[in-house]
Amino acid sequence: MSSLLLPVVAVQAMWKRQRAVAPPAPGGRPSGVVTASGDLRPLRTVVLGDSIAAGYGVDTLDEGFGAALARDPVSYTHL
Repeated sequence: MSSLLLPVVAVQAMWKRQRAVAPPAPGGRPSGVVTASGDLRPLRTVVLGDSIAAGYGVDTLDEGFGAALARDPVSYTHL
């Protein structure tokens, strides 16, 4: 990038930062328990990350990545 464009890019960045709006967070509890039959100890997981981990793009957290990560192994193991 040319050093002549640096002031233009800086002004655009400041303008965008002032006008950026965060999307609404999905509804639901950010924690929960998925049960399986049998005498199994619970497997605790933590999901860290950006918008995928936060659940942006879904209506409720039950539809998000963290819930699927907890729910799918239980359904595949048929416990």
